[in-house]
Amino acid sequence: MPELKLHTLKCHAPQDSTFTDYTIITSDEAYLVVNGKRVWGVKSMSADDIEDLSHIPPIEFKKRVRIDLYDKDVGGGPFSSTDHLGGLDVMEDQADKGELLHEFTERGAHYSLRYIVV
Repeated sequence: MPELKLHTLKCHAPQDSTFTDYTIITSDEAYLVVNGKRVWGVKSMSADDIEDLSHIPPIEFKKRVRIDLYDKDVGGGPFSSTDHLGGLDVMEDQADKGELLHEFTERGAHYSLRYIVV
């Protein structure tokens, strides 16, 4: 049975911008969901931040596994919600192809996920 191993998540450009005291703060409260279960986060990420995901146990799957990246908006108000930043279906035929890369680019965000299927 194939296993998904997550390596790193890099933020190139967060989706959120906040204005405080005439300063623009750009960061997301990112988290990853695999097959409907949160496996990492909520973690604040700004441009050029890289998170090591190798501590997440390998995830066994049959045929396909779904990965989704979200930004949990905090603070309340009419514009606070959880934003879906993109998804990826990893297939069993990706096994033994070495480290793979996926770009999440929805809603103005840009993240790179490195992973392997064995």
